[in-house]
Amino acid sequence: MSETYSLDAAVALPLLIALGFAVVWIGRRGALRRLQQIAALRRGEGSPGRGVFLAYLTESGLPPEDAHKVYQYFQKWLSDAAEEFPVELDDQLGRVLGICGLDVDEAAEDVAELCHCKLPQRVALSHDQTVRDFLNIVLSERRAGRRWWLGDGEAR
Repeated sequence: MSETYSLDAAVALPLLIALGFAVVWIGRRGALRRLQQIAALRRGEGSPGRGVFLAYLTESGLPPEDAHKVYQYFQKWLSDAAEEFPVELDDQLGRVLGICGLDVDEAAEDVAELCHCKLPQRVALSHDQTVRDFLNIVLSERRAGRRWWLGDGEAR
């Protein structure tokens, strides 16, 4: 005779919940370790990071203080990974920075606000885009020669 074994719901549910937390914790640790390795490589190679990022934005007409705010904004997304993670223009929003889903739209609004500008009417943003592509779209009103709005009625 064969015996069948069954778990009752009172035992199975806590086990499934614990397993779910373990999977998330292990995944988070792996992603964090990967970002720490990228940060270490960039520091070791003398990555241009911040300087190139700021130069790109100021050459596009963004005031230096606003360019610095935008750089700090993206860098804060990586503060768990490494204290001084040098964000680069070719970093993917989702893969490197962890900006996915609704966070992409929220980031667009945040960057537009930091730069005192309005978002373009039709914005097609994705977590697969690089920081450079994201900024080109979000700041396209400026590049098209349109005025940037400061919010108090004054325009730059």
